[in-house]
Amino acid sequence: MAASNLESAVDPKSATHNASPAAIEPNSDVDDPSTQVAIRFDKTRVVFLVSDERSEFNLDEARTKKLHSLGEPVAEYGGGPLFEPDDELLQDQHELFDRAHAGEEWQLEISADSKMPVEIKQPVVLEEGCAARVGFLAEVSPPNQAEFAASKVQYFLIHKTLIGAPAARDQKPVLIGRLTDWKPTPELRTQIEQLLQARLKDEAPKVHAQAVSEYDRTVNGDPAWKPWAEQWKAFDEKLARGEGKLDYDLQAFQLAPDGVPRLFVRAKWMLDQKPAFLMRAWLRAEPTLVVESLDSRESQTMRLTIFSDAGLDLAALGTILNVFDRKHSGHGELLIYDPGYESFDLHLFRYTGTGPVPTDISLSGGC
Repeated sequence: MAASNLESAVDPKSATHNASPAAIEPNSDVDDPSTQVAIRFDKTRVVFLVSDERSEFNLDEARTKKLHSLGEPVAEYGGGPLFEPDDELLQDQHELFDRAHAGEEWQLEISADSKMPVEIKQPVVLEEGCAARVGFLAEVSPPNQAEFAASKVQYFLIHKTLIGAPAARDQKPVLIGRLTDWKPTPELRTQIEQLLQARLKDEAPKVHAQAVSEYDRTVNGDPAWKPWAEQWKAFDEKLARGEGKLDYDLQAFQLAPDGVPRLFVRAKWMLDQKPAFLMRAWLRAEPTLVVESLDSRESQTMRLTIFSDAGLDLAALGTILNVFDRKHSGHGELLIYDPGYESFDLHLFRYTGTGPVPTDISLSGGC
């Protein structure tokens, strides 16, 4: 298969700020503890929150009105109103505010092969969901601001600048990222669709076995829910036979040293013009189509009464926001947004031969 272009978060011709690869083993789970998810605040600044189980606290409306508002991040997910903390908040949460200090230089990971220095500007409080969080605003260094402003990327990783990093590897790894011009052949697309239909027949009975108790519990609690339960039972039977109108999308990525594209597939089956089943899969495209990871957990969520009219769609299966290769090993890392019921999760996954594996780096929120 012909080589495909890698999506670049910034101008690929600009390499002055690209860091030297560090000699870290590709499968090492040891991460810089300062690494956090950062989201774009505006054209030159990002905001990141302290990742700590103690980082959430209550901030009532009366207290908020006394704080200076900084507005909201332009990023679509994970944001909320930002405020400048007053002296009382700085004192109350001093351990969290001590994680970074104005004037410090940190590094912003833009993509798998590009990073920029940023300067911590000020501490902030972000109000989202049912709680407030401690965070910091950081600004891209002036020489890189025009390039950063022109980039459409909204989600990044940020960490302290490492002093005395290990020497670079001699072998240049495969470039990691989204394959923007990759297109499946008609033959491969047929194989993907056949694979999805075959897996539907396997997965639908499993989902039904888990959901049937929810059907019965709901009807026992309120007989008015019986038509809802009967419809889902009928859907489950049809899906187990491979029925339903299939709709799916797919994206291709370079995520492994073997250079073989990995495909992220989000699939939905419709029955009676309603979403009836959701499945996501990671496939290795060559030399033969291989499933590396597959799950249908969102189909279980669809069968909860609180989601009965939610109309869950492909977006419920996750959105890939950025791709990194922090250890410069040719093993990609994926920053994925997953929506929840009144919540969200921005999580960094390390790609392996069994699909994405979660790391400890994440940003979540909600009630």
